[in-house]
Amino acid sequence: MSDRPKILARIRALRAKAADSAASEAEAQAAAEAAAKLLMRFDVDEAELSEPTRDGFTYGATGRDHLDTVDRFLSVAIGKLTETFPYHRDGETVFAGDAPDVEMALYLAELFRGTITRGWMTAYAEAPMAADPERWRATEGNLFDLMDAPRTRPRAKRHDMKAFREGFEAGFVERMRSRLYALADERAEAHATRGSTALAVAKQEMIRRRLAEDGLRFEKGGRRRSLNPGSRAGRDAGRAAGDRIGLGRPVNAGASGPRALPT
Repeated sequence: MSDRPKILARIRALRAKAADSAASEAEAQAAAEAAAKLLMRFDVDEAELSEPTRDGFTYGATGRDHLDTVDRFLSVAIGKLTETFPYHRDGETVFAGDAPDVEMALYLAELFRGTITRGWMTAYAEAPMAADPERWRATEGNLFDLMDAPRTRPRAKRHDMKAFREGFEAGFVERMRSRLYALADERAEAHATRGSTALAVAKQEMIRRRLAEDGLRFEKGGRRRSLNPGSRAGRDAGRAAGDRIGLGRPVNAGASGPRALPT
C-alpha cells in the first residue's frame, strides 16, 4: 500500500466498518484496531481523512428512549476524544460534528454500552464467593465457638447482585474516563507537534457555527450526577473490563505502544 490515496481510502473503509451497526462487536473492534495500525504505520493525520466542511457536518443519535450510564457519564469524554459535541435529547445522546468523527463516537458509545451490559453479568458469574462477615462476628466472645475453627471460619456466599452491578459500572466509567481523556490529550499534543492545531480549532468553530445556525443553544451548569460506588469486587471487575477495551496504548503504557483508536 504505497499509494497514499489508497491508504486513506482503506482507513476510511475500516472506520466505516467499525461504526456499522450491522457488524458484530468482534468485527467492529477488529476494523477499528486495523485502522489504528494503519494510522500509526503510515503516520496519517486526521486532516488527511476529513476536512471540517459544511457538507461534512452531521448529527448522530444513539436511537434510545432513555439515558443510561454511558449517556450520562461517558458521552462527554467520548466527545472530547472524537472532537464531537454531545448533548442529550428526548432520552438519547446526540453527537454533532464531522461525519467520520460522529460515526466513531457512536461506535464507542455502543461498544461501551455492550461491555457494561454483558460484562457485569459475566464478571458476576465468575467472581469468587464472598465471605460472610456477619457470621464471623457472631462468634466473637464465645470461647467454644472460637475454638471450633472450621465452624467459625467465614462462610462463603454470593456477592449482592445489585451492589456488584453498580460497582462494575462505577469502576468501568472511572477507568474509561481516565483513558479517553488521556488519549484526547495525546491527540492534542500530536496536533501541536505536527502544526495541525489550527485545523482542530477550525473543526470546533465549525461545530459551534452549525449548532447556532440550526437554532441549538446549550447552557452549562445543573446538578452533577454521580454513580453509586457499589461493591469493591464489582468496581475491580469494571476497571479490569475498561482496561481490556481496545483503544490503542493504555493510559500508563510506554511510548512504544500503539497509537490511539482512530478519531
